Amino acid sequence: MPDCPHCGFSVDAGAVTCPLCGSELGTRGGVGPESVVAHDAAPGAPAEPAAERLAWEDPDRDFFSSLFEAWRISLFEPSRFFRSVDWEGSFGRPLLYFLILFVVAALFSSLWQGLVFGPWTRHMLESFGGGREWVGGRLGTAGLAFNFFLSPFTGLFVLGVGTVVLHLFVLMLVPTRRGIGQTARAICYSWGPAVLTIVPVVGPLAAYFVWIPVLQVLGLREAHRTSTGRAIMVWLGPTVVLLVLLVALVILVALFASAYNGTPGILKRI
Repeated sequence: MPDCPHCGFSVDAGAVTCPLCGSELGTRGGVGPESVVAHDAAPGAPAEPAAERLAWEDPDRDFFSSLFEAWRISLFEPSRFFRSVDWEGSFGRPLLYFLILFVVAALFSSLWQGLVFGPWTRHMLESFGGGREWVGGRLGTAGLAFNFFLSPFTGLFVLGVGTVVLHLFVLMLVPTRRGIGQTARAICYSWGPAVLTIVPVVGPLAAYFVWIPVLQVLGLREAHRTSTGRAIMVWLGPTVVLLVLLVALVILVALFASAYNGTPGILKRI
């Protein structure tokens, strides 16, 4: 999909004017269907060749090599990656990509939990508990295995909830939005960094709190043909709402605790 050479906004092929900045594409260096300009490129910069479609989305390509190539490009060339996504195609391949990475991350998480964190937690709790056996130690391995085998269903739940929540903010903040299917694709293809869970502690922190959010912002930008700023606002929206709700809950609990303890306060006076 071509971009406006003046502001970087993704426009439909054949569009005469940019819906974001109003530039006349046809008379002022408009872009054709064979060229694409980077969002962050300076105005007037030469157009780059159009990105090829993802080999992963072609069922005739080799499964494992196309999967690895999609994963590699998503991590190290995310802008190129999301511009090569078929946003209107079948949802099967994006969903399969997400589930594979979610299950791989669950496998590594279960492995580290079973080998390192589980025994350490059991040792600490039994030590502070006067030598009594921690009941979780007898069920830990079975519980981890059960959670791993449930991971595909957990992944579907996470994807469904995340898509609905993010798309609500897309509806509120992005005037040039597409449908909820494009939001779901952006989330699916943002899960490449989940394999960093192979590194304990640091890996999950880098994946879930840094790399995946960055990919989701870039994916939302391309999926809904909007600016990076609006995509950031969409991603931050649920976080801001959650923080506000948590602060309100803390204040409410403090007020009730104050009234219950007989300390003068708002509820006491009421």
